[in-house]
Amino acid sequence: LKYGKTAEGIYPPASQAVADSLFDVSKLWAEVEPLATGPQSLQSLAAIMSQSTSVSSAIHALEDVLVDEAWKSDPSLQGSKIVLASKQLALLQSMCRDSVLMTRNGFDVTTEGIAESM
Repeated sequence: LKYGKTAEGIYPPASQAVADSLFDVSKLWAEVEPLATGPQSLQSLAAIMSQSTSVSSAIHALEDVLVDEAWKSDPSLQGSKIVLASKQLALLQSMCRDSVLMTRNGFDVTTEGIAESM
């Protein structure tokens, strides 16, 4: 996706802003992926949790750039609705994650924190 693969009909990013956002997400994911696919432990979970906010923020920034670029090309696209639905799903998933982590000691997750995210 970062460079495209025109033989398969996957074109490179439409702008430098999209490419930059893709590289930002890719860099952050490269740091998290070994933790997510490696041996499971409370330490690896804590390391993933410490990086989850930055990964999530980078993904949301990429979504915003993609919608902005798509809207410039065709203002009739419903990209904003799709991004809003995506962000609502991400919020629900993080609330579920936090609810599970609340049952484990050693994680800084509270009922109040979950309520604030709503």
